Amino acid sequence: MNFNNSQPGLESYGLPSCFASTKHSYKKKPKNFSEEALNHFNKKYQLYNASSSYKLSDGETWFSQTKWQLENFQALKEKLNDVKSNLNHVHLKTWHQHTNFVNRSSKVVQSVKRFIKPQLATQAWCKFHEIVHSYNIVPQQENSFTSIHLCEAPGAFITSLNHYLKLHHPRMQWDWIANTLNPHYEGNSFDEMISDDRLILGTHRKWYFGPDNTGNILVQNFVSHFKQHVQKNIHSHCFLVTADGSFDCQGNPGEQEILVGKLHYREVQIALSLLHNGGNLVIKIFTIFESDTICLMYLLACLFTSVDLFKPATSKEGNSEIYVICRDFHRNSEIYVICCDFHREVCEDLNVCSNLSKAFDPEYVDRVLAPLEDIPEQFLDKLYQGVLMFTNWQMGAIERNLTLFEKNIKCDPAECAKLDNLQAQIAELYMERYKLKPIHESLLLMPNNKQSLKQILTFDGRIENGAYKERLAKENLTLSQYVLEELLLIEPHCNEKPEFRCMEFKSFRSCINPQTLYSRSRNILCTRYPPIRSISHVNHVHFIGVLMFTNWQMGAIERNLTLFEKNIKCDPAECAKLDNLQAQIAELYMERYKLKPIHESLLLMPNNKQSLKQILTFDGRIENGAYKERLAKENLTLSQYVLEELLLIEPHCNEKPEFRCMEFKDLKFTKYEDHIRLVKGNTINTVNSSIFCLARLFKLLYEIRRVRRKENDLKVLTPCQQRMEQRKQLVLSRLESNKISTANTLVLDFTHAYDLSCTDATSSQLNLLESLLQALTTMSDQHSILLINVPLLTQLSSSVILLLIGSLFEKIGFLLIHDTSLAPHCTHAILLTHLMSKDTTHVSNVVNECRKTFVSSNKEQCIVSILPVTMLCEDPILYKYLFEINCCTVKNHLLYLIQTSDKYLI
Repeated sequence: MNFNNSQPGLESYGLPSCFASTKHSYKKKPKNFSEEALNHFNKKYQLYNASSSYKLSDGETWFSQTKWQLENFQALKEKLNDVKSNLNHVHLKTWHQHTNFVNRSSKVVQSVKRFIKPQLATQAWCKFHEIVHSYNIVPQQENSFTSIHLCEAPGAFITSLNHYLKLHHPRMQWDWIANTLNPHYEGNSFDEMISDDRLILGTHRKWYFGPDNTGNILVQNFVSHFKQHVQKNIHSHCFLVTADGSFDCQGNPGEQEILVGKLHYREVQIALSLLHNGGNLVIKIFTIFESDTICLMYLLACLFTSVDLFKPATSKEGNSEIYVICRDFHRNSEIYVICCDFHREVCEDLNVCSNLSKAFDPEYVDRVLAPLEDIPEQFLDKLYQGVLMFTNWQMGAIERNLTLFEKNIKCDPAECAKLDNLQAQIAELYMERYKLKPIHESLLLMPNNKQSLKQILTFDGRIENGAYKERLAKENLTLSQYVLEELLLIEPHCNEKPEFRCMEFKSFRSCINPQTLYSRSRNILCTRYPPIRSISHVNHVHFIGVLMFTNWQMGAIERNLTLFEKNIKCDPAECAKLDNLQAQIAELYMERYKLKPIHESLLLMPNNKQSLKQILTFDGRIENGAYKERLAKENLTLSQYVLEELLLIEPHCNEKPEFRCMEFKDLKFTKYEDHIRLVKGNTINTVNSSIFCLARLFKLLYEIRRVRRKENDLKVLTPCQQRMEQRKQLVLSRLESNKISTANTLVLDFTHAYDLSCTDATSSQLNLLESLLQALTTMSDQHSILLINVPLLTQLSSSVILLLIGSLFEKIGFLLIHDTSLAPHCTHAILLTHLMSKDTTHVSNVVNECRKTFVSSNKEQCIVSILPVTMLCEDPILYKYLFEINCCTVKNHLLYLIQTSDKYLI
């Protein structure tokens, strides 16, 4: 009943008429937002709707012609690359900081975090909320549905969708399955994946990593296996597929579209195989200049009722990302039948079976999906207008940011004030537009406490150092020059004083989850050298005719570049202006999409801190330095490059000496044989990967190994008895100075097994474990063992030594000593005190199986993990300490390898 308009109704209830007066009602006064803030939310373009009718030719002409180009699209590409080339001399890290500062939507995420407190409140969360509010992608006529999320890490699209459903469709029965590159698989490079695994840890049964456990959707047979997995595990139709995948293109930014082309085809292929009739697809693409992408857009227009291009307000204006919103899928169309023969990834007769699988066949690498004559000119004109609009927006943003950078906006109070005002307007507009509200904690996907959100490793391996030209200049460095330069860039804040650390494991048993049987590890393999790419300067392209849209995208690029060049952070006025705009956009976002919180019980997983604790935070996709600086690095030697890289790595190790001892009181009763799961992996990937060390250090170690293997210079370190005795006496004296008894202690020096640049590092690791087992059989009860420089760099050695063998002892402690007089300059030791049990049966079985696998596969594979990741990483103190000690020891080991003439004598 409307009490404001029903006066007789009020009197009939015996209520005074004043109850209906507007005087007693509250109505929020509408705020006047600037046109700039309002336009920030209008970057959308309808490419196709039901009024048009497009039809692709039969499958016989598919992939029959070589790739073609359209002059007007290529002219736009060259114009955009010319604008991007202005950033070649700018240091990447500095540019990222500047663009974050001048980002008009920067306050949106802050507002969402402060007032809504959603799970994984990131830029991706806000972007998807804009999409789901702006477009009808949630089925309205269904009581239940399933969504599939490809290339999803860390999972913000999922938590954003969950928040939206709990607010606006609380009775909807929703299920989901997600995929991403597996951060727990040792063969995946951090240059290509996001290692944030908080949501994965809390909802790991919802994630599918493919038949090979990598999560790579480009591997053969992934589509068929994924389709079988979905059919087996869901009980409602799939009405939504999201695909948010991309590659690191900083080494060749001008060809981003070509580099990610196959990924987009595979995402579409998977979506078409899973979507129910009437379903929707949201896929992230970048520029649309090449024939492959143009054909893909036309294919989508033939299979969906409507196709829209959308750049969310919370997407950074200077990047090329665009979201393609495809609605109302025609599953029974003729084109779908032609292109979706998903039962065979490799066709027996490629001339007969014409489907999207040809896009991944080497024989058709130079072919394009459809001939140019099969695509209507009307569609090409319509697509060009949209591409022109988004390209102009991007170029404008880059040029604006560069202008602010050149004039140092932070030093201009007026400009800062203007920016601050705009940021505030955008944030307010976001909150108002989307009507965001918090949801109850019980509706979250997992508990949202601080413990679950705690991050231990925050190194981002995707960020390369220097400008693009500097990185290219490093390509001609020798091995020694490259390593020396990289090492100069790494500055671990470790105390030079010896320290012995001890901590108690009173509650470690509670961290063990028997259901968690997947493996986690860290792989550091990557391509260091960006390909040399010269961006040509072309004459200004004049466009004839009246443009339908303003130069928003070009203005965004120009604005960002301007603000970057004038250093907006030094300009209070500019900062204030930017802050105001960001606030407006954030407010507009909240207002437009009517965001509201949902109850915690409706979340995909509990939202407490414990469940959201992030262990892997290394991001290998972002490179440091400007584009020109990275180009310049191509001519550096290996030593020079390594020294430069090491200067940029700053692990904040504890600077105070402390004694830590871990008591395995609870772990002694754990039956490890119930948790052991042997996971095989590639030998090279395993040797150069780690879960406990700083990733960039291992990238350097891999370079040394690669170059020395090429030069036939791989050698095994030769033990020196004199130096071994010196290390032994040094360690024992440090223990005694800390009042640690060394009586009845067996000392083993494994320094010779620490060199992972040798030719047979995997075999050396197995020999180490076998030697340790043999030593245990000769020990007496209550005796101790001291392990000097034992490598704890891989999940295998850490599991065996720390948990399987460590649980046989009463306590375990760590000692770290810096001494430049002894190679390799940094010595660490592990003290296992008071042997409690000599039953090493399960340990021996693991080592024997590792050896058997290594030999039977002709040294191409070995065991990469044996225990669940929770047993190794859930305790933050242990995990953090192993990270610190490995950072110190590996850095000093690298320095020793390239600076000492007596390289192989230890």
